Amino acid sequence: MRPRPTPTRSSKKQPSGRSDQRRVLVGRTIAGIDDKSSSDVFGAASLSELVAGFEAAGFRGQMAARPGGRLVCFVCHREFDAGEAELVGMRRTEGASDPGDMVAVVGIKCPHCGTKATAVLGFGPESDEDDAEVLRRLS
Repeated sequence: MRPRPTPTRSSKKQPSGRSDQRRVLVGRTIAGIDDKSSSDVFGAASLSELVAGFEAAGFRGQMAARPGGRLVCFVCHREFDAGEAELVGMRRTEGASDPGDMVAVVGIKCPHCGTKATAVLGFGPESDEDDAEVLRRLS
C-alpha cells in the first residue's frame, strides 16, 4: 500500500491575504481515527476520498439537507430536524481560490432507523441557506 500525502499549508499569499491552502482537513475523531494523523482513511485529498473514508468507517447511507434545518435519510425516507441526529464526525475541505469549493462531509446517525450516513454540505460565504442551517443545528 502506498502512503497518502499529508495535507499541507503553503506560505504563499493570495491577493486576498489568505495563505494559498489547497485544502485543510479538520473535524472530530471518527471510529477511532485520529484527527491529527494522515491516516489512510482521512488523509484524503478530494471530496470523493472523504466520502469513501466515511464509507470505510461504516457510514453507508446518505442524507441531504432540506429547508428549515432539516435532513432527509435516504434509507428510511424520513425527514427530521438536524438537531435530532447524532453527529458522529465532520471533515471539511476548503478551496484556496474558490469559496464554492468549501464543503463539509458529515457522518450522522439517523434518529429513526439508526443508519450511519453521510451528507455533503456547503459552508462559507457561498453556501446554500439550507446547508448552513443544518450545520448550525448539528453543531
